[in-house]
Amino acid sequence: MLFKKGWLRGLRHYAKPSISLNYAPNYRDPGLGYIDSVDTDNRAEFNERIEYNRFLGGVYSTPSIRDKQATIGFGINNIFQAKYFSKKDSTIKYFNLADEFSLNGSYNTVADSLNWSQITVRLRGNWFKNLLNVTITARFDPYLADERGRRINTFAWDKYKRPLEFVQASLPVANTLTVSKIRGWFGKEEEESPQEESPKQAPIHSQMHPLLKIFSGCLTISQSPII
Repeated sequence: MLFKKGWLRGLRHYAKPSISLNYAPNYRDPGLGYIDSVDTDNRAEFNERIEYNRFLGGVYSTPSIRDKQATIGFGINNIFQAKYFSKKDSTIKYFNLADEFSLNGSYNTVADSLNWSQITVRLRGNWFKNLLNVTITARFDPYLADERGRRINTFAWDKYKRPLEFVQASLPVANTLTVSKIRGWFGKEEEESPQEESPKQAPIHSQMHPLLKIFSGCLTISQSPII
């Protein structure tokens, strides 16, 4: 989208889809040799065999013991840019409105239930010359959850006629605004005299509390399970 007049000269959108295939065998299969079992009692009436990972605690890392996985991962990443006219040097320049706006999920083709994963949506941006960094991450689920928050094999669409259920969102915010930058906006800092060779005492703003140099925080919102 282009504009012929004014400061804003255009908007640009990049979309980068992705797809991946992942496979992992059923490591519980005795034929693979990862899992063995042992007796817990010599008396038959009290004996209960338990499984254990034969390579647990070994030199090399072991795969997580889980059922067979054959997943198709999918996602799309978007970048939004604005084109503007710079009067300073009479050129066209760009800046990012959003560094990342992505959606990712997967589908397990061999699972007997809960084939779809949760959908993760992320929006990330660095604004005001990287002074403000914001990353919004939200998770949605096509399935409902029980009163304990465990996923159940019932689609949200089947009960509420909506494709996804909101699960959780987080909003970490950080800025790199320092006291020295603020001082620089209102005037130049004093230059050191070339005749001074001994180290000077640190400026008063560098001795202030770190909260005056950088602020960060995180807001997390979750929804209680509804069935």
